Amino acid sequence: MFDDKLKKYVKDEAVKFIRNGFVDWKGYRIFLNTFLPEGEFVPVNKNTGEINRELEYRHPLVAAANQAFFGKLDQINGKGPDERGEYVQVFREFQVNLEGKLSNVQRARLLELMPLVNFNDKPISLNDKPMTAQEIADYWGISLENARNNFLGRYCKEEINVLYKKRKGNQWFYYFNQKCIFKGSLNGKRDEFVKVYQEKISEVIFEIKRIEENKLLETKKDVSKRNSKGQLKSKVEIEKEMKNKTERKTTALGILHAIIPYFHPETYYLVKEPTQKIVRSGEKTIEALLRDQKRAKRQHRHLPLAQLARIVSSKQMDKEKDSTMKTELIMEHLNTLQLAGALKFDKTKGKLTVRIHPYLMFSSIGDGTDEYTKYVVAEFGEHEVSGHE
Repeated sequence: MFDDKLKKYVKDEAVKFIRNGFVDWKGYRIFLNTFLPEGEFVPVNKNTGEINRELEYRHPLVAAANQAFFGKLDQINGKGPDERGEYVQVFREFQVNLEGKLSNVQRARLLELMPLVNFNDKPISLNDKPMTAQEIADYWGISLENARNNFLGRYCKEEINVLYKKRKGNQWFYYFNQKCIFKGSLNGKRDEFVKVYQEKISEVIFEIKRIEENKLLETKKDVSKRNSKGQLKSKVEIEKEMKNKTERKTTALGILHAIIPYFHPETYYLVKEPTQKIVRSGEKTIEALLRDQKRAKRQHRHLPLAQLARIVSSKQMDKEKDSTMKTELIMEHLNTLQLAGALKFDKTKGKLTVRIHPYLMFSSIGDGTDEYTKYVVAEFGEHEVSGHE
């Protein structure tokens, strides 16, 4: 019979193999094997590398370890409560394939729908009430004709396939393609995804809109009533100039939607290869970053500004021939996102580094209680997850 003190030690050690959003199956298997008789090993699923649990009833310490290990795994994999609130799963590959197919504003409208994604196969809903095209248009603050022709219709096209619609009774409702965005427990193997937390994304959307509206108000104040010769402008001239200066063609919301698939789940930076792990077994994230900096050819390469410009641009954007977003405009939008609390960026000697808030995006698994995440959250001036309100 093993005492409670030993079982507690085993449980405490077991959960350490789930750290910063990743499961160290190999390390955990080696750990479990130390409790087994010589020549006996923990069975493993050859396809996934995951542990089979059939031995736990014959080995009390293995059972204790698995209780803690799989309990934490269930919690961070969407089968238990997440203290950061509900989240949607945004699939990387699908998002990458949207590049060049949507305008900045079309991306922005999609981002605005993320807080409305409902569980499993339910339609886009506000306060659990399914939304019609008219209600979505009202939510966006645009006309029904504009919503259908420039947004909803576009999203449902075969080459985009972000949304689809179904008729119930005499009304049509819109649903997210589950290969693009999904909310709920996943059955079977799915593509790599990024968690986007709905409470935080709602806060960020609100702040971005507030910041951009204030900028427009300030721009209106700067419109002079006199021309270069000192003559008073006509009312028509003033209105035309004001419209040209204040008509919003792009928004930081569209930038935020475009960068989601480039989020690195171990470090929270935007990188060229977001699915490439850099943290080794038993290594802390900060140690991995320092080690990688010393390499002649770094694994962890930040997303270059030139690549970011290509990602956020579109052939359809504003119906212009030159669809590449200018560096000055990208930096303006990044500054808005920083003010809204979505990210922090630094641009030194032409090199850009962008780090995303861990409460906004996170890895496909993880609970946000590791030291590195707490450090990053503190950089944003917020409390750790357990104290987040």
